[in-house]
Amino acid sequence: MTQTAYKTCLLLPSVLFLSGCMFVNGLDWSEDSFTPTASTIRDLKEHGGYVIAKHELILRADGTFAMVNMPDWWLDGAGESKKGFESGSGKWEFYQGHFQWTVWGIELNFGKFATGNLINLRRQKPPYLINITIGDPDSAHNMLFEKVPDPKQR
Repeated sequence: MTQTAYKTCLLLPSVLFLSGCMFVNGLDWSEDSFTPTASTIRDLKEHGGYVIAKHELILRADGTFAMVNMPDWWLDGAGESKKGFESGSGKWEFYQGHFQWTVWGIELNFGKFATGNLINLRRQKPPYLINITIGDPDSAHNMLFEKVPDPKQR
């Protein structure tokens, strides 16, 4: 495979994802909202002891994001719940991970700090999922956030 074809194959998923963020059925989107899946909500209650509220990650086409009530164990190195939530905003961007397989991630830059290999994309077609690693990546503990359908498109 030529290097150009290889790069095209690697970049195509992110281009499709970005185009899904901005244009759906000819309509211009200003943002995509992701919320926890049912299994993640169950994990938050049963293993984290969290009170379930509105939990949301909003990725805007202009490269900014808003995070609402992210469970605090997402940045705890041991993945321990303190039963609190974090909210914030800043800039986001895609990056390509350097693993044995191709992994596309999202870096959230809050200004004071930026996330590293915590947030990865799953699925290359709808419904898109964001995988957020909790604690040690080898523990396979994660939260899945699913793209919320636009009510205008229903």
